[in-house]
Amino acid sequence: MRELRFVALHGNVGGPCDWDALPLPQMHALDLWTGAGQSMETFADHLAETWGGDVRTILLGYSLGGRLALTALARHPQAFLGAVILAAHPGLSTDEDRQARRKADADWARQARELPWAEFLARWNGQAVFGGSASPDRSDLEASRFAIADAFEHWSLGCQGDLRDALTELKIPILWLTGEGDPTFTERAADITRRLRDGRHRIIPGAGHRVLHDAPEAVRKEIQDWLDEQF
Repeated sequence: MRELRFVALHGNVGGPCDWDALPLPQMHALDLWTGAGQSMETFADHLAETWGGDVRTILLGYSLGGRLALTALARHPQAFLGAVILAAHPGLSTDEDRQARRKADADWARQARELPWAEFLARWNGQAVFGGSASPDRSDLEASRFAIADAFEHWSLGCQGDLRDALTELKIPILWLTGEGDPTFTERAADITRRLRDGRHRIIPGAGHRVLHDAPEAVRKEIQDWLDEQF
């Protein structure tokens, strides 16, 4: 059996170094800010073309990166051997919800471009979804602020389709992780993994939405146990 390769997509207002907490061999943590001007579909197609195919690749994605990973899986179901999804949304179900989300993310894009960076980060980290999670230092991302703003616009949840039906057709194993202090995303994960052909949902104790940052050892163990069982 050939060695596995891992391709990891970080979350919004994050970076490749976020995956340093998860020391897997053959890990390729991508910098999403180099491609933030693309549509989700274009990015997903490029991801599958570049990293999918014959190589035994496991796709990992957290939050925004998880949504990009899910889009790639839905569009290219044969491209990857498996996937680990952390605290990601499978998609909104109505046009009204998608429109409202695009509007909200357009405002985040404006703030990312215009506000003093420290003020933007304070507002971003002050969201209820991050309650119970420590805030990583993102001061170094100021140089990427315009790419981050582009991502709010092009990769908004409102630009993403509802992927639930497409995901239920996947034949690959998928591990979905959420923090116990992140009830909304935990409920979504439980719902979608019940419908997957080979899905597993694990709740990480002591973690919120920033599940990898909050409990890296617990996340690593869940992933390693899943890998040992599946591959």
